[in-house]
Amino acid sequence: MSPLRTRREALCMSLYDLSEKVDASVPHLSNIETDKVRCSPALAERIAKVLEISELEILYPDRYTQPAANAPMNVSSSTAYPCSQAVAHRARAQAPGE
Repeated sequence: MSPLRTRREALCMSLYDLSEKVDASVPHLSNIETDKVRCSPALAERIAKVLEISELEILYPDRYTQPAANAPMNVSSSTAYPCSQAVAHRARAQAPGE
């Protein structure tokens, strides 16, 4: 998994949220995360500021990517998807009239 995606998910941030903050399209950010396209230095700088990571991790993700062998196994759903609780909490907090 790319350092950009790892950090974005650790912050419970969707691609849409990131796209709004860095003024880039969701498909473009997805292509950067999946290494289908290279990120421009200007966009890498904006992303790095939002995610609080090094621009180098975005520009050269292969140098910072963790091997899949280190991925945890047999992870419970509450651990595997910690953002789902944060997203649900945000949705409840933003619900009008409650």
